[in-house]
Amino acid sequence: MASAAAYDVRRGKTVETPAARRPAEAGEAGRRVLMALILGLVPLAAVSTLLVFPAMRISRFEITGDTSLGREELLRWAAIHHTEYLATVDCERIAANLEAHPQVAAAEVSRLFPNGLRLAITDRAAVAAVLATVDGRLVPVGVDRDGFAFRALSGPSDVPVLSGIRFEGFRFGVRLPDSLLPVLRSLETLRKANPALLSAFSEIRLVRRSYGELELLLYPLQYRVPVRTPTVLNEALLRSIILVLDVVEKQGLAPTISELDFRTGTVVYRVKEGISG
Repeated sequence: MASAAAYDVRRGKTVETPAARRPAEAGEAGRRVLMALILGLVPLAAVSTLLVFPAMRISRFEITGDTSLGREELLRWAAIHHTEYLATVDCERIAANLEAHPQVAAAEVSRLFPNGLRLAITDRAAVAAVLATVDGRLVPVGVDRDGFAFRALSGPSDVPVLSGIRFEGFRFGVRLPDSLLPVLRSLETLRKANPALLSAFSEIRLVRRSYGELELLLYPLQYRVPVRTPTVLNEALLRSIILVLDVVEKQGLAPTISELDFRTGTVVYRVKEGISG
């Protein structure tokens, strides 16, 4: 086995042999090669940045999902900077900007290589309409299941009008009180399960009793008698209401009745003032 060092008698000290110098020299050579590679890659990376980054500048947008909003309006609300690049774009920020639109229930933004973004938009769905003053005119405004009044409804609507609500300084995106959520959620369920049954009523008036509890006053399209109900509606209740209204109409009792009351298990009818039974 070769010795890495030897004692030099003439010099009176231990000296390094060639065998000992080889690993150190090899390590130094390796470091020089590595440094040369790094120095060579720096300009290559710089050139790649200059060539690739401009090609990844976002200029293409794909809009998907269930939305009636136009492309220009969506891009305006997205607030995408003029010099956004695919590698650095903040998709969460853009999605939050889109969800700030009163009509947008959810937005998801994802990258499309090499220079695009996909905007997946879901609109709010109206379960009722409220009357509000917009630009000096009284118009029906769609309200979703969470109580957000999000856009004006144009033309005939397939949702009932929810009246008895007053707005001070109405603006799109305003949210109705949480106390109305049971009403709105039941309307959503009915609209999905049996929209024809719900469409038999043109207006649903919110009535707050003297001790604060809410109840509803339903106005049917085909009958002249309003119906008082609890705040949560369902198919069985509406079918019962229509059945009783049909009997009242056929027996000629409608002109004498001011309203029917379905708040309890027993149907109660109130006679108009000045009419004796």
